[in-house]
Amino acid sequence: LQWAKEEEPLNILVDGSEQRVRVWLHTLPMAENRPIAEVLLLSHDWFEERTGETIYPNPMTRRKVLQFYSLWNQAVAKLIARHKPSVFHCPDYHTALAPLYAQPSHPNLRLLLVLHNAEYQGGVSTDMIRGSKLRHVARIFHLPEELVQKHL
Repeated sequence: LQWAKEEEPLNILVDGSEQRVRVWLHTLPMAENRPIAEVLLLSHDWFEERTGETIYPNPMTRRKVLQFYSLWNQAVAKLIARHKPSVFHCPDYHTALAPLYAQPSHPNLRLLLVLHNAEYQGGVSTDMIRGSKLRHVARIFHLPEELVQKHL
């Protein structure tokens, strides 16, 4: 990406395994002495194996899909903590957990959650999260079991 500046990578724990996510920053042209916007791009094998035909990991109940969303939300949260935006726009459920991860380092973050497709929001059955499986889901998402239980 010759038009973007590579930032420090993100090291993220997913399901007990450390993952490294590469980050690039592209600043759009200036207007009135400040950037119009900054665009952050993330790179990881899990993100790049999707295609135009399969933008949503499928099926939604597989461990790999949960790992994908864990990595994505933790990466977004680390970028929120790093760049400290005044408002974070959560486009659909894909990034809805990111503020949960970012909250300790950015407690005053304002949120805007927009659900674009109310008919299908990629629902994940919670039967795989309850009971003895709660511990596994908490490990995948690198969250305390109590926090996962609280938000079921």
